[in-house]
Amino acid sequence: MGLLDKIKNQNTNKDQSGEVSNASLDLSKQELEIILSGLGEASFKGRQLELVYKLVIKLQQAHQKL
Repeated sequence: MGLLDKIKNQNTNKDQSGEVSNASLDLSKQELEIILSGLGEASFKGRQLELVYKLVIKLQQAHQKL
């Protein structure tokens, strides 16, 4: 199962309040570095920017724990 499939599955696992459950996603240090690098080179606008910012913070925290 790929990363996009996992994200899609998380989106379908929303509870009644609309929040995504706190699912675990095990990524290696190298995988996190690739994702962070790709996000750093991409461009985002508007609402996407806020969501990507929050995602990057979470990814950086996971990367620091490794």
